[in-house]
Amino acid sequence: MTRFKRFLAILASAILCLGVCVFASCNKDDTNNAPATAYTLIVQYEDKTPVVGISMKLCKVDANGNELLCYDMPATDANGKTVSTNVSEPAVLHVGIISGCPAGYTIADDIYTKAQFETITITLIQE
Repeated sequence: MTRFKRFLAILASAILCLGVCVFASCNKDDTNNAPATAYTLIVQYEDKTPVVGISMKLCKVDANGNELLCYDMPATDANGKTVSTNVSEPAVLHVGIISGCPAGYTIADDIYTKAQFETITITLIQE
């Protein structure tokens, strides 16, 4: 009878270890990763503090830099993050500010997305 109990204890331990391993490999926190079907913008100050409540846009532009079609993005959250919800296909798009930029701050350079969905970190600098 003790062999049987020992066998059950080993079997239970093996099942428990297997369950923990499966749970650990499947329970990854992907909340900070953008889906592969969206552009994600992270807006921050030079000291890496997130900028909350700034509304951004992604725009198709012509050869002269004139905006042809713009996609508004939701305002940035507490982490300075906003995710495009209405861009159906990746393209080279100009990144711009709609509203909510803190007084005295601006984007350092013209920023364009790549022709693939990606995450872009934008740093606001003092004017």
